Amino acid sequence: MSKLPVVLAAVLILAAASQVTAEDTVTLDRFRLLMTNGTRLEGNDGVLTAERLEGTSDDGLSLSVPRQEIRALDRHAGTKSGKYALIGAGLGFGSALLGYLLAEAEASSDPYKEVNKDMIAPVFIGFTAGGALIGLAVGASSQKWERVPLKPALGFDPQTGQAKLVVRIAI
Repeated sequence: MSKLPVVLAAVLILAAASQVTAEDTVTLDRFRLLMTNGTRLEGNDGVLTAERLEGTSDDGLSLSVPRQEIRALDRHAGTKSGKYALIGAGLGFGSALLGYLLAEAEASSDPYKEVNKDMIAPVFIGFTAGGALIGLAVGASSQKWERVPLKPALGFDPQTGQAKLVVRIAI
């Protein structure tokens, strides 16, 4: 009988157990949460424990929310400036490429027209850099959030009296 399933199960249990110890106390510099009653809160300097989330609201008030009352919790993960800069650079490069192809098409149909080859590189560089700068500026104002898992990956369910294992796979 193959030992691969047993080894694989052991690895998954150890990985889940290490994730639980890492999730016992989570520090959140900036966070936002949705409570079970529909209330939305944003705050700073949060600490999520097994029992509750404590921190400071944006208004400067002290927060203490029981973990059972939290439907969703997100932590601030920076801005989308890098992603948007790449998108802007791609759009700028694509625009320069389209302009070049249209100019070549027009020049090939008329024997008296010619594309200035000395201007190709500066136009491509300028459009690409300009698009990247515009994307960077737009992305800097767009906040990025990542979801904080609230359910323990490995634990004991007191209602059923059984151990439970939840495997999370992120791609």
